[in-house]
Parts: sequence; C-alpha cells; structure tokens
Amino acid sequence: MEKFSIIRELVIILLFSIPIIALFRRINLSPIIGFLFTGILIGPHLLGFIKTTSTIEVISEIGIILLMFSIGVEFSVRQLMQMWRTLIITGGAQVVLTILAGWGVSLLTGLPFRESLFIGVLISLSSTAVVLKLLSDKNELGTPHGKAAVGILIFQDLAIVPLMILVQLLSSDAALSGTAISAKILLSFGGIAGILYISGKVMPAVLKWLASVRIREAFTAGTILMILGTAYISEEIGLTFSIGAFLAGIIISESDYSHQIVSEILPLKDLFNSIFFVSIGLLLNVAFLIDNIILVTSAFAALVVIKTGIIFLILLTQHYRPTTAIITGLSLAQIGEFSFIIAQTGIKGGLLSAEMNDTFLAVSIFSLFFTPIIMSTSTRVAGRFETFSGELSETAEPGMKDHVIIAGFGLNGRTVARVLKDTGIRYQVVEYNPDIVQYHRNLGENIMYGDITRKEILLHAGAAQARVMVFAISDEKATIAALQLAREINHDIYTIVRTRYVRQVEIFRSLGASEVIPDELETSLMIFSRVLRKYRFPTNLIMRQLSILRSHSYQYLLTKPDDIAILDHVQRVLAEGLTETIYIESGNPNIGKTLKDLNIRALTGATVISVIRTGKIISAPQGTEVVTEDDQWLITGNHNQVDEAVKLLTGNGDNE
Repeated sequence: MEKFSIIRELVIILLFSIPIIALFRRINLSPIIGFLFTGILIGPHLLGFIKTTSTIEVISEIGIILLMFSIGVEFSVRQLMQMWRTLIITGGAQVVLTILAGWGVSLLTGLPFRESLFIGVLISLSSTAVVLKLLSDKNELGTPHGKAAVGILIFQDLAIVPLMILVQLLSSDAALSGTAISAKILLSFGGIAGILYISGKVMPAVLKWLASVRIREAFTAGTILMILGTAYISEEIGLTFSIGAFLAGIIISESDYSHQIVSEILPLKDLFNSIFFVSIGLLLNVAFLIDNIILVTSAFAALVVIKTGIIFLILLTQHYRPTTAIITGLSLAQIGEFSFIIAQTGIKGGLLSAEMNDTFLAVSIFSLFFTPIIMSTSTRVAGRFETFSGELSETAEPGMKDHVIIAGFGLNGRTVARVLKDTGIRYQVVEYNPDIVQYHRNLGENIMYGDITRKEILLHAGAAQARVMVFAISDEKATIAALQLAREINHDIYTIVRTRYVRQVEIFRSLGASEVIPDELETSLMIFSRVLRKYRFPTNLIMRQLSILRSHSYQYLLTKPDDIAILDHVQRVLAEGLTETIYIESGNPNIGKTLKDLNIRALTGATVISVIRTGKIISAPQGTEVVTEDDQWLITGNHNQVDEAVKLLTGNGDNE
C-alpha cells in the first residue's frame, strides 16, 4: 500500500485541517495559523500520523508555484520596471544588512565566524508564500506597504542563487572559483531575461490558440503547462520554481486572458498552498520547543526587532512614510521557506549542527505561526507611532457642527462622502489605515487618522457636535464599541450602521443604532425591485413594498414564508388595473400611424386614455390621432393588457 501513501496523507491533512481552520476562523485567527497547527498536530513529533514530509513537499511546492504565478498576474513588466528602486536598492540593502546583523549578533553569542555568517544568511529571507498570501487575502498588494513588501520579496527570491553560492563558499569542502561564481550569476540573470523574452513571444500566441479551441479543459491544462513549464525551466537554469512562476504571471498579465486564467487556477492554488503550510508545521519538534521555550521566544523577539528595524530604516532613507516602513518591516519579520532549503545545504557543509538546526526550525516556524497576528496588528502599531510622533493631525476642522462623521473610507465611505460633498453637507472622515489617510488627504479630502473605538478620537472628530455618524466598516466588534461610545458622547446623534448580514440587525438596533443596513438585504431588495419593474408594477407600489420589507427585514428574511404575509396582496395587484406611460422615441416604427391603425384595444385589451404632446394633454384621443415623435401615450388595463400594449406601441410586438 506504499504507492497510496500520498492519498492517505492527503486524507489525514484534509480530515484534520477543515475543522481546525473552521475553529480558528471562529476565534478570528488566520487559516494559515490553522494549517500550521494542523501540521504540528499530525506530524511525527505529536500524533505521528505523518512520519515524513517528502511526498507532501512536492504538493506544497506546486502551491508556492501557483501562488507566485497569481501574484505575477497582478503586476506587469512596466510595473516591475517602475519598482526597480525597491527591488534593487531596498531589497539589496535589506538582504545585506540583515546578513551582517545576524552575523554580528551570532558572534556575540559565541558562535564561530562561518557559522555566524551562515545564521545571517538564514534570517535574511522572509516568507514569500505567507506574506503574499496574507497581503492578497486583505487586498493590500496595491498599497504602499504591499508594493514595498513585494519588491523586497522578489529581490530575496532573486538572491537565492548568490546566497547558495555564498553558503557553498562557507562550507568546509567549498572549492568554487571566481569564474564559476560569475558564470552562475550571469546564467541566472541571463535566464530571467531569456524567459521574459521567449515567454513574451510564445505565451500570447498559445493562449490565443487555446481560447479559439473553446474547450475549457484544454485551456486550463494549457495554462497549467505554461506555469509549471516556466517554473521547471527556471529551476533548471539555477533559479527557483517560484521565480519562474512569477515571471510567467507577469507575461500573462499583459494578455486579454489573465482574469480567466486566474479564475481557473484559484481553487488549485488555494488547495496546494494550504498543504504547503501544513508541511511547514510537520517540521516542528514540539518537545524541543517546550524544553527550550525561553531560548526560542528570545530568538524570535530578537528576529522581529532586527528585521523590522532594518527594513524601517531602509525605507525611511527611500522617503517612505514611517507608518508604511513600520507595517512593511513587521510584515517581513519572519524567516522564509527558502531558508529551510539553505539550512539543509548548511548541514551538509558543517555550518549547522543538529541542535542548532532544531533551534532554527523552532524559531522559523514560531515566526511563521505569529506572522498573521503580527501583520493584523501592524496597522495598529503604526497608528500608535503616528499618534506619538504627531505625523498625522487627529483633529477635525475647527468649528464644525451638525456634520456627518464617516467611519471608514472604503467604497461605501467614499460614496457617502461624494454625495455629501455634492450636496454641500460638511463631513469628517475617520480612517484607521494610514496609507489611505495620507493618499486622500493629499487629494484634499477632509480625512483624519484614528481608531474609532477610542473615545478621544471620536471627540476629535466632533462626535459631540455631529448630527449623523455613518459606520462604513465591516469590523463588527469595532462598530459595536464605537457605536456605544458615540451614543455615550452624543445621545442625540443619528447613527447609520452598515453590516454584512441580516442576523446582525437586531444586535446593532439593541445597542441604539438608528438605522441598520445589511448588505445582503439591500442586494435582495434590488433584485426584488427589478423583478417587479419587469412586471410593470407602479413605482409607488414598488417603493411601498421595499419600505415594508425594510421595516420587517430581519423578521421576513429569518422566518418561514408562511409566517409573515408581507406580499399577500401581490396577486391582487397583478389582477387589478394600472396605468403606464410610453414615450415615443425617434425611430419608432409606429410614427405616422393612427390610433385606428394600431387597433390597440382590440389587439391587447388596453385603453389609451390620453396623449401628452408638446406639453399639452389630449384626453380620450380619437382614432384619427397620429403617433408623433416625443409623444407620451398613457394607457390603462391589467398587467397582461398593459404589457402587450407596451410591446405594440414600442414596436416590439406584432401589430399586424
């Protein structure tokens, strides 16, 4: 049964990971932490369901390839060229300075020269898979800190080749000549140029052909072939799988098929990438971690301080804002997955003892485990820095009263602000993302940085004098806390809460929210109104039905259909009469025909009650009345009759 071991291992991984990540999600922890925990739990050092990682590593490598490809699709060659400063200067400085810092600290602990320098190499790399996954999930790849992190990570991947050469030179049996080193580096970077050039010529033509075949399976298979093929070629010329996949993504991003390709591989990427995180968890020796918890946590703390500090200082010299530098530094404060590969080379070369390797693995996995938590709190840390340094003003416009406070400046917040600006109503935006604050402040927006769950921030925003507060954020806990504070500061303030689900309506109303607008309810009401319009319900009736549904929203949508009778008179309305106005547009085939020619009453049962022409009303038009451009014809009848008459008058029906 050895040949089925990979299936057995996949079954075990999925069996344990699904309930674990569901549990972690309920306690607001990232799925990445859940997958790492799954690996630790089922690995050889705890339950022992999976003894080795060789087969799992193959699957997880595919996950990294697909992740890097999907990230590459988000960029283009032009964007990559625009990032050259981040790639070369910032990325290069980060790798070199981190190596030197790790070397210096290790020397202070008593490690020999070569081993100390090797430790510096290991900690210089960050986790491409974890960081890009988290940035992508939070839609932060396009933010200043997201772009800075991506640029540094790309350089780190490019630096794998020279770092591997450096490790070989440090090894006891190293015997590489200067010519061999130069040849390897030239081959690597020449390979990148070659892949970009050849792929740029071949891939668009192949994609066009695959699309013309119109066989979905062929399109998906061809896409996977190009991704894996480029990754394989990249590995063969001395680069890494991930660099090849990233380059393939950049090339495909220029094509018309990029969005379709991403939608095809997204489910595969998520599955394989999840297995990668499990495979990392399998490596942790839990017993060693428990016995050396002080050593591991101390090394982890030193790692975070060193890497964050170095990246922070480098980005400051490149004129990044301090908050962006802090967020980027904290995001890259872990040890990367490629360090595991370099560590194996170091063990063979006598640079890493078994005990040191256990320490390295424990610290590395520890850092990966806490990366989602660190990244989720990085904005808060950066905000504290801004508050302390006074980088951003936290005060609303002086003398502002009877204004609207908008909490959050995503799509909903920006829409509200635009309407208020057009109507001349004063408003104050409070946003917790410093990059968003700086960007929109530069555009002249009345926006301030702040955490709305802090009373002093609401006071600075003028909550005591505000008339309305709009909560345009999706964080339920923050909304609840801020809503209670706002009511405490100003009992008369009118609060409008946006929430995702109908089931949350009662919660916010019980806390004093004046209006609660659930996204899913508004979507359903929009569909409902479009259906009624298609059946030519009068506008006033549609508006009345929408009002009834909104007032009973949480009751109607959370109970059985028979339990509440909001729409019990729809059938009656369908049977009753209504009026409809038809505008005669230019090109209408009925222009020039008389009412008698159209024979509306005989063909449809509807009656023409009047015609509005050039502002004058012609009541009870005669059969000789001629259809004229720009006329408005008023008809009456039941729904079916009016529907047929509309088709006839607009030229969409049979009037023969």
